Amino acid sequence: MGIINKLRYTSLFSGVFLSMLAMPTAYAASVDIINDSFENRFKGWVDKEPSAVSGEAYSGDKSAKIMRAGGSIEQVVKVKQNTNYELSAYIRGSGKIGVQMYDTIHSNTGGSKKFEKVVVSFNSGEATSLTIFAHFYQSEGRFDDFFLKDKDASWF
Repeated sequence: MGIINKLRYTSLFSGVFLSMLAMPTAYAASVDIINDSFENRFKGWVDKEPSAVSGEAYSGDKSAKIMRAGGSIEQVVKVKQNTNYELSAYIRGSGKIGVQMYDTIHSNTGGSKKFEKVVVSFNSGEATSLTIFAHFYQSEGRFDDFFLKDKDASWF
């Protein structure tokens, strides 16, 4: 092999190797949630009283506040069938987040004096869309930074 070919081979190998180092081996694709942090008030969400937009937030300037029994927020999102997902949100105070697909509900409760990340894992089954929600749970709660990720998505 001539010196020029060796240099080309070495450069090609180095470029491919460095590209592979920069490429993650797996990633989690997110599902679009409109106004996930309530910076645009309740745009994209259906809110049921007693709820309001709060100036106390995990990130940004706003969060959703649910004050008493009956209060909730919800949004319909598109998903892939038979896929594992993880819904998360930050809750301050007390609250419940979850998903509803047909008659099936997956939810989790949480919150504390500071914003706490609460997570719900589930499989979409035959659903192509579902409702994500936050509900009142025991006392007033603030909800921020909803995120829905596809846990099955990967590069390989």
